[in-house]
Amino acid sequence: MILELKDVQNFQVVDKRETSELQISGLAFHSALGVKKMTIEKQDHDLIIKLHLVLAREKCSPRFDYIVAVPVGADRVLFGKDRNAIWKRR
Repeated sequence: MILELKDVQNFQVVDKRETSELQISGLAFHSALGVKKMTIEKQDHDLIIKLHLVLAREKCSPRFDYIVAVPVGADRVLFGKDRNAIWKRR
């Protein structure tokens, strides 16, 4: 299962311009699920971030905090299968 933006509490995106990175964090609003991993897919000038959910276990928390490197050619960062825009290059 992929986490969607509408199911995240306290979602934050911090632009770390000096290192061309984004820090994304929040809390998956699914009581029995935890975030197992993040995958990133590049399509044209977009980065698509997907957080994969699994049944909550000791090592899979609903809280997440990831650093995402944004390459020079990326103009937008999108979140989940719904591809909600969470960052756009100025």
